[in-house]
Amino acid sequence: MRLYVIGPVTGMPGKNRAAFEDARDKLAAMGHRADTPHVLVPDGATWEQAMRISLNRLTQPRRGGAPLYDGVARLPGWRESKGAALEDEVARACGIRTMDLADWLDPSAPAAAGAAQDAAMPCFDVGEIRVKVEVDAESVAKSLCEAMKPALQMAVR
Repeated sequence: MRLYVIGPVTGMPGKNRAAFEDARDKLAAMGHRADTPHVLVPDGATWEQAMRISLNRLTQPRRGGAPLYDGVARLPGWRESKGAALEDEVARACGIRTMDLADWLDPSAPAAAGAAQDAAMPCFDVGEIRVKVEVDAESVAKSLCEAMKPALQMAVR
């Protein structure tokens, strides 16, 4: 599986690079290909620039429209990180499975957690298209707009 690693960066010693690299290495040992924001975001980037780069990459499609990433691995402390919480919400809104790093590293966890996540999402079949709905569009739009307001204001300047 191709995974994107998210977690706290801002205010962490060394931008938490060691934790991201350790996660990437452990996931690789399990047979996953893992990307981290540290290889995508240039040193000196502002938070807003980093979020634009990270969210763009996270939502980038493969040929055919499927998400580039099969899942998101969340580092400890991700809930306290404004950026990681936003990345998690965007990934889930885009139908990308999100789980804690420990769950991706447990060989039995991805299937069980994936089934539980899928079961928790109402599904609607429309012909050959299956649409999963996790949250209402209005709340996702409001959350994204609020979270991205600083980045959007900076882009307009």
